Amino acid sequence: MPITRRSFLIGIGSVGFMPTLVVAESRAVKVGTVESISGACTRRGSDGEKVQLALGSPIFMGDILATGADGRLSLRLGEATHLDIEELARVRIDRFLVDRGGYLILRNRNLLFDPSAPAFKPFKVVGRPA
Repeated sequence: MPITRRSFLIGIGSVGFMPTLVVAESRAVKVGTVESISGACTRRGSDGEKVQLALGSPIFMGDILATGADGRLSLRLGEATHLDIEELARVRIDRFLVDRGGYLILRNRNLLFDPSAPAFKPFKVVGRPA
């Protein structure tokens, strides 16, 4: 059976109405590495899976890092940011943290951001209120 102009146009038109499958590709962007670790420390990625961290573990954008009662974690993020996370702390890794630069310490769930600090000045750390 030869293809007529009518059948050709109907075929082309029907392709527009066919549902298309779009596959969203999830690309995790590595932004850092664990430099030192002690105690219980975990990473929850964008897929929701909880992973125990180890020395040299990769850190990805959007990860949520948590330390246990005995946990301590030291990370290198981006080109110029060092982050120390002490016990019972939780932090989400985002571009503002990665691009900040300097030396940051998260202690007892408190991190004081000093808005007047230049890009490479370390943050000030505060403890839990008495």
